Amino acid sequence: MDNKNHDLLNKIELAKKDRQALNALLKEQRGIVVRVVDQYPIPNRRDEHMQVGMIAMQEAIIKYDASRGKFSSFASQVVRSRLIDYERTVFRQTRNESLELVAGEEQELSYSEIQQAMQRYQRDQERELMQLEISAYGQELEAWGLSFTELVKVSPKQDRLRHRYFRAVRFVLESPELLEWTNSHHKLPIQALMEGIDEKKRNLERGRKYILSMIVLMQGEYPRLKSRITEV
Repeated sequence: MDNKNHDLLNKIELAKKDRQALNALLKEQRGIVVRVVDQYPIPNRRDEHMQVGMIAMQEAIIKYDASRGKFSSFASQVVRSRLIDYERTVFRQTRNESLELVAGEEQELSYSEIQQAMQRYQRDQERELMQLEISAYGQELEAWGLSFTELVKVSPKQDRLRHRYFRAVRFVLESPELLEWTNSHHKLPIQALMEGIDEKKRNLERGRKYILSMIVLMQGEYPRLKSRITEV
């Protein structure tokens, strides 16, 4: 561990015990929150996103330990997850308020017209939430040295091959030690997978980027993206 990371770990441990140290570290790490917030396509809520992001940064500091890998990657994921949670809450509140407005002020509309209007609104909101998930997932993939472009290229076209790759995904997700190692090193534990699921090394190496991408996805707060994934 280099001196910079060692100093950061010391600051984090102190921040968990001392409020003044926590405030200082929050100010120091604010740049991570800014970078994540600026990736989101909803500029009219930037102030709210910054507030949510700074609360999430505090959560990341409190929960962090060296086993979680690089702090900046861990903190970025916590911030992204909380922003998505916030947008889901906004979506539910706005949907309910819109329904009340339509019911209260647009009595001349038929029931079917009201339903159609709400369905259109919900589709727009779902599209916005999907964009948030895609943005967050894309940034997390970059931290792993992966990208959407690569994922499209390496995604298996055959159900049989996809099923074999997901055996590796499940094996890692169900093993706390392997999952911790994978998250820390951003690498696939090929030897352990060869022994655990009786898969050939060349097959695992060929599917490495896809398997890692799915491990990242299945761990994260990406319900809409997950719903688009089929194992077989």
